[in-house]
Amino acid sequence: MNAPYIRLGIMLTLGVLFMFLVLYVTLGPPGGPDVTVGVACIALMMAAPMGVLMLLFMPHLFRRFGANLALYAAFTLVFLGAWAEIRSHVLADDQAVLHGRIADRFAGS
Repeated sequence: MNAPYIRLGIMLTLGVLFMFLVLYVTLGPPGGPDVTVGVACIALMMAAPMGVLMLLFMPHLFRRFGANLALYAAFTLVFLGAWAEIRSHVLADDQAVLHGRIADRFAGS
């Protein structure tokens, strides 16, 4: 069991949950499950680069080259998959609602 990699997974999981909750509370749930998927994808898109940066900036903790390469590939796939899901036509209508809510929140503040 390699503790730095386990801690990395725990930190990224907590980061995704925190980002999801902040986005969900900030934007307000319009009631559709597709918007929740969109918010989850946005949280994953923010967490994937964070994982890459953690691996790059702390090489003294993450010394296994093969594991690092596998994680880089996984983070890239997560980022691209979440990006593709957000841009898909399935969420297009709900994204318009989401953008409208964001504009209303900024206009009201």
